[in-house]
Amino acid sequence: MTEHLDQNTLIAYLDGELDDEAVRAVERRLRLDETARLRLDALQKSAALARIAFNDVLHAPVPERLVDTVNAAPDQGRDGAARRPSPASHAPRTKTHAPTAPDRRPRASWRLALPIAATIVGVMIGVGGGYGVMNWRAGKSQEMANALRQHELLAVDTLRNSALESQVSGRAMTWKSPDATATATITPVRTYQDKNGQFCREYRQQTHLQGKANETYGLACRTPDGQWRPRYLISTPKAGSF
Repeated sequence: MTEHLDQNTLIAYLDGELDDEAVRAVERRLRLDETARLRLDALQKSAALARIAFNDVLHAPVPERLVDTVNAAPDQGRDGAARRPSPASHAPRTKTHAPTAPDRRPRASWRLALPIAATIVGVMIGVGGGYGVMNWRAGKSQEMANALRQHELLAVDTLRNSALESQVSGRAMTWKSPDATATATITPVRTYQDKNGQFCREYRQQTHLQGKANETYGLACRTPDGQWRPRYLISTPKAGSF
C-alpha cells in the first residue's frame, strides 16, 4: 500500500475489492489525509448519482422488437450450428448456494452497473430509435459535473480555512486533486482586528478548476468556533481588460 491513495485504490476500497490488510491500511491513511477523505466522499456521491442516473434505464421495459429478435435467434452450439433446446432444458432447476462468511467491507455495485447500463442504453438506441436517451444522458452528465464542481469548491473552502487558521502572512498553502487536474493556493497577506475585536485576514486565492484559472483577493474574519467567513472576494483584472 503506497502512501498516496490514488483514485483506483479508493474505488477498489469502495467496491470491497481489497483484502483485510489493505482495507486497514487505507483506513489508517484516510484518518491522516483530509484530501483523500474529500476525494472518497466525492466518489461516494458520484456513485450515488450513477445509480440514480441509470436506474430508469435498468428498470425500463424491454422493447418488443428486441424481445422478438432474441426469441427468433437460434441457439448456437460450439460448432456454430443451430441447436434446438432439449425438453430437459425447460425443467425447473433448484439453485443451491453454499453459505459464505459475511463481508464487512464496504461494497458498491455501481462499477458493475455502469457498463451493463451503458450496454442497455446502446441497444435501446440501436433498436428503438433512441427513446430520447441521448438527451437524458446529457442531463445526467451535467449532474455529475455539478457534483464534481461542488466537491472542488468544498476543497477550496477547507483549504482557505486551514491556511488562514495556521499560516503566517506570506506563506502559501496548496491543495491538489489526486489526478492534479484541479489545484488551489491560498496565501494570507495581512492580519488585523476590526472595531469589534474580531480577527480578519486578507488573502490571495489562486485556483485552477475544471480547466479555468482564476486569481482573486479576499477578506475573511474568524468566528468564535474557528471558522473563517469570507466578507468579500475581488477578481484580479485580466490583461487587456481595460
